[in-house]
Amino acid sequence: MPFGIGRSIYAIPRRFLFAEESRRPPRDKLRRRGERLYLSTDNEALLRVEYEHWLEQVGIAAFGEPLDHGPDQAEVSEEENSEEDAAESPAAEGTQETNAAGLRAVTDGRPQEAPATIHERRRLMAVIAAGGYQEETVKELAGLVLGERLLDRLSRGQVERLAGMIERGAAGAVTNAVLADRVGGAHRQRDGAAAVERIEVWLAGPAAERAA
Repeated sequence: MPFGIGRSIYAIPRRFLFAEESRRPPRDKLRRRGERLYLSTDNEALLRVEYEHWLEQVGIAAFGEPLDHGPDQAEVSEEENSEEDAAESPAAEGTQETNAAGLRAVTDGRPQEAPATIHERRRLMAVIAAGGYQEETVKELAGLVLGERLLDRLSRGQVERLAGMIERGAAGAVTNAVLADRVGGAHRQRDGAAAVERIEVWLAGPAAERAA
Protein backbone atom coordinates (compact mmCIF):
# COMPACT_ATOMS: atom_id res chain seq x y z
CA MET A 1 0.00 0.00 0.00
CA PRO A 2 2.73 2.60 0.76
CA PHE A 3 4.04 2.04 -2.78
CA GLY A 4 0.64 2.70 -4.35
CA ILE A 5 -0.08 -0.94 -5.22
CA GLY A 6 -3.82 -1.50 -5.49
CA ARG A 7 -4.55 2.16 -4.72
CA SER A 8 -7.58 2.09 -7.05
CA ILE A 9 -9.22 -0.46 -4.73
CA TYR A 10 -9.44 2.13 -1.97
CA ALA A 11 -11.14 4.61 -4.31
CA ILE A 12 -14.07 2.26 -4.96
CA PRO A 13 -17.06 3.08 -2.73
CA ARG A 14 -17.71 0.43 -0.10
CA ARG A 15 -20.43 -2.04 -1.05
CA PHE A 16 -22.34 -3.96 1.60
CA LEU A 17 -24.01 -7.32 1.16
CA PHE A 18 -26.30 -8.73 3.81
CA ALA A 19 -27.31 -11.95 5.52
CA GLU A 20 -29.88 -14.09 3.75
CA GLU A 21 -32.60 -13.40 6.31
CA SER A 22 -32.35 -9.61 6.03
CA ARG A 23 -34.98 -7.51 4.27
CA ARG A 24 -33.00 -6.70 1.16
CA PRO A 25 -33.33 -7.35 -2.59
CA PRO A 26 -32.30 -10.93 -3.48
CA ARG A 27 -29.07 -9.88 -5.21
CA ASP A 28 -27.96 -8.04 -2.05
CA LYS A 29 -28.32 -11.18 0.09
CA LEU A 30 -25.53 -13.66 0.79
CA ARG A 31 -26.18 -17.39 0.96
CA ARG A 32 -25.87 -18.89 4.42
CA ARG A 33 -24.39 -22.32 5.07
CA GLY A 34 -24.27 -22.95 8.78
CA GLU A 35 -22.49 -19.99 10.36
CA ARG A 36 -20.81 -18.86 7.13
CA LEU A 37 -22.01 -16.54 4.39
CA TYR A 38 -21.14 -17.10 0.72
CA LEU A 39 -21.37 -15.11 -2.51
CA SER A 40 -24.04 -16.41 -4.85
CA THR A 41 -23.91 -16.23 -8.64
CA ASP A 42 -26.38 -13.34 -8.47
CA ASN A 43 -24.17 -11.52 -5.94
CA GLU A 44 -21.15 -11.86 -8.19
CA ALA A 45 -23.06 -10.71 -11.28
CA LEU A 46 -24.29 -7.64 -9.39
CA LEU A 47 -20.80 -6.73 -8.17
CA ARG A 48 -19.32 -7.16 -11.65
CA VAL A 49 -21.93 -4.86 -13.17
CA GLU A 50 -21.37 -2.24 -10.47
CA TYR A 51 -17.59 -2.48 -10.89
CA GLU A 52 -17.86 -2.00 -14.65
CA HIS A 53 -20.10 1.01 -14.03
CA TRP A 54 -17.53 2.47 -11.60
CA LEU A 55 -14.77 1.94 -14.17
CA GLU A 56 -16.75 3.82 -16.81
CA GLN A 57 -17.74 6.65 -14.50
CA VAL A 58 -14.61 7.12 -12.40
CA GLY A 59 -11.96 4.42 -12.50
CA ILE A 60 -10.61 4.67 -16.05
CA ALA A 61 -10.43 8.48 -15.92
CA ALA A 62 -8.64 8.38 -12.55
CA PHE A 63 -6.37 5.34 -12.94
CA GLY A 64 -6.27 4.44 -16.65
CA GLU A 65 -7.44 1.35 -18.46
CA PRO A 66 -7.57 -1.89 -16.41
CA LEU A 67 -4.42 -3.98 -16.74
CA ASP A 68 -4.36 -7.22 -18.66
CA HIS A 69 -3.52 -9.91 -16.10
CA GLY A 70 -2.98 -12.60 -18.69
CA PRO A 71 -5.18 -15.31 -20.18
CA ASP A 72 -7.52 -17.58 -18.25
CA GLN A 73 -5.93 -20.87 -17.22
CA ALA A 74 -8.19 -22.73 -19.67
CA GLU A 75 -6.71 -20.73 -22.53
CA VAL A 76 -3.09 -21.25 -21.53
CA SER A 77 -2.76 -24.84 -22.70
CA GLU A 78 -4.28 -24.00 -26.08
CA GLU A 79 -1.84 -21.16 -26.66
CA GLU A 80 1.37 -22.68 -25.26
CA ASN A 81 2.68 -23.85 -28.61
CA SER A 82 1.95 -20.60 -30.42
CA GLU A 83 3.58 -18.61 -27.58
CA GLU A 84 6.71 -20.77 -27.73
CA ASP A 85 6.96 -20.27 -31.50
CA ALA A 86 6.54 -16.52 -31.10
CA ALA A 87 9.22 -16.38 -28.39
CA GLU A 88 11.73 -18.03 -30.73
CA SER A 89 11.03 -15.70 -33.63
CA PRO A 90 13.00 -12.46 -34.26
CA ALA A 91 9.78 -10.48 -33.85
CA ALA A 92 9.75 -11.39 -30.17
CA GLU A 93 12.83 -9.28 -29.48
CA GLY A 94 12.31 -6.06 -27.58
CA THR A 95 9.13 -7.23 -25.84
CA GLN A 96 10.59 -7.68 -22.37
CA GLU A 97 8.21 -5.09 -20.90
CA THR A 98 5.47 -7.77 -20.95
CA ASN A 99 6.21 -11.01 -19.13
CA ALA A 100 5.02 -14.54 -19.92
CA ALA A 101 1.84 -14.08 -17.90
CA GLY A 102 0.83 -11.01 -19.88
CA LEU A 103 1.55 -8.55 -17.05
CA ARG A 104 2.81 -5.10 -18.01
CA ALA A 105 4.88 -2.61 -16.05
CA VAL A 106 2.78 0.36 -14.89
CA THR A 107 5.65 2.70 -14.01
CA ASP A 108 9.15 3.40 -15.26
CA GLY A 109 10.60 2.23 -11.96
CA ARG A 110 11.33 5.65 -10.52
CA PRO A 111 10.21 6.21 -6.91
CA GLN A 112 6.93 8.07 -6.44
CA GLU A 113 6.47 11.15 -4.26
CA ALA A 114 6.32 10.23 -0.57
CA PRO A 115 3.12 10.77 1.44
CA ALA A 116 2.93 13.98 3.46
CA THR A 117 3.98 13.79 7.08
CA ILE A 118 1.50 14.27 9.90
CA HIS A 119 2.88 17.78 10.41
CA GLU A 120 2.30 18.63 6.74
CA ARG A 121 -1.31 17.44 7.06
CA ARG A 122 -2.09 19.69 10.03
CA ARG A 123 -3.40 22.57 7.91
CA LEU A 124 -5.70 20.20 6.03
CA MET A 125 -7.10 18.79 9.26
CA ALA A 126 -7.57 22.31 10.61
CA VAL A 127 -9.52 23.62 7.59
CA ILE A 128 -11.69 20.49 7.54
CA ALA A 129 -12.61 21.01 11.19
CA ALA A 130 -13.10 24.77 10.77
CA GLY A 131 -15.44 24.26 7.81
CA GLY A 132 -17.46 21.58 9.57
CA TYR A 133 -16.87 19.03 6.82
CA GLN A 134 -17.28 15.30 7.33
CA GLU A 135 -14.33 13.02 6.66
CA GLU A 136 -16.24 10.98 4.08
CA THR A 137 -17.06 14.12 2.07
CA VAL A 138 -13.40 15.17 2.05
CA LYS A 139 -12.34 11.65 1.04
CA GLU A 140 -14.79 11.69 -1.86
CA LEU A 141 -13.43 15.08 -2.96
CA ALA A 142 -9.86 13.79 -2.72
CA GLY A 143 -10.78 10.69 -4.69
CA LEU A 144 -12.37 12.79 -7.43
CA VAL A 145 -9.66 15.44 -7.74
CA LEU A 146 -6.53 13.53 -6.72
CA GLY A 147 -7.46 9.91 -7.42
CA GLU A 148 -6.76 8.96 -3.81
CA ARG A 149 -9.35 8.72 -1.02
CA LEU A 150 -6.98 7.89 1.83
CA LEU A 151 -5.83 11.24 3.17
CA ASP A 152 -2.73 9.86 4.89
CA ARG A 153 -1.41 8.69 1.52
CA LEU A 154 -1.56 12.09 -0.17
CA SER A 155 1.70 13.78 -1.04
CA ARG A 156 2.57 17.19 0.37
CA GLY A 157 1.49 18.91 -2.87
CA GLN A 158 -1.80 17.01 -2.92
CA VAL A 159 -2.47 17.90 0.71
CA GLU A 160 -1.90 21.58 -0.04
CA ARG A 161 -4.18 21.46 -3.07
CA LEU A 162 -6.96 19.74 -1.16
CA ALA A 163 -6.59 22.09 1.81
CA GLY A 164 -6.89 25.07 -0.53
CA MET A 165 -10.09 23.72 -2.04
CA ILE A 166 -11.62 23.02 1.37
CA GLU A 167 -10.57 26.47 2.59
CA ARG A 168 -12.21 28.16 -0.40
CA GLY A 169 -15.37 26.17 0.16
CA ALA A 170 -15.51 27.17 3.83
CA ALA A 171 -14.87 30.83 2.95
CA GLY A 172 -17.78 30.69 0.51
CA ALA A 173 -20.13 29.20 3.13
CA VAL A 174 -20.37 25.90 1.25
CA THR A 175 -21.89 23.43 3.68
CA ASN A 176 -20.91 19.79 3.98
CA ALA A 177 -24.23 18.75 2.43
CA VAL A 178 -23.79 21.03 -0.60
CA LEU A 179 -20.20 19.93 -1.15
CA ALA A 180 -21.11 16.26 -0.80
CA ASP A 181 -23.93 16.68 -3.33
CA ARG A 182 -21.67 18.42 -5.85
CA VAL A 183 -18.89 15.87 -5.48
CA GLY A 184 -21.35 12.98 -5.74
CA GLY A 185 -22.75 14.44 -8.96
CA ALA A 186 -19.25 14.89 -10.36
CA HIS A 187 -18.41 11.24 -9.63
CA ARG A 188 -21.37 10.17 -11.74
CA GLN A 189 -20.24 12.10 -14.81
CA ARG A 190 -18.47 10.25 -17.60
CA ASP A 191 -15.84 12.92 -18.26
CA GLY A 192 -13.80 12.79 -15.05
CA ALA A 193 -11.32 15.53 -16.03
CA ALA A 194 -14.11 17.96 -16.91
CA ALA A 195 -15.91 17.16 -13.65
CA VAL A 196 -12.78 17.96 -11.63
CA GLU A 197 -12.32 21.23 -13.49
CA ARG A 198 -15.94 22.25 -12.83
CA ILE A 199 -15.59 21.53 -9.11
CA GLU A 200 -12.41 23.62 -8.88
CA VAL A 201 -13.95 26.50 -10.84
CA TRP A 202 -17.07 26.33 -8.66
CA LEU A 203 -15.07 26.49 -5.42
CA ALA A 204 -12.94 29.35 -6.76
CA GLY A 205 -16.00 31.41 -7.83
CA PRO A 206 -17.85 34.13 -5.92
CA ALA A 207 -19.04 33.15 -2.45
CA ALA A 208 -22.77 33.30 -3.27
CA GLU A 209 -22.21 31.22 -6.39
CA ARG A 210 -20.24 28.56 -4.49
CA ALA A 211 -22.85 28.20 -1.80
CA ALA A 212 -25.67 27.78 -4.33
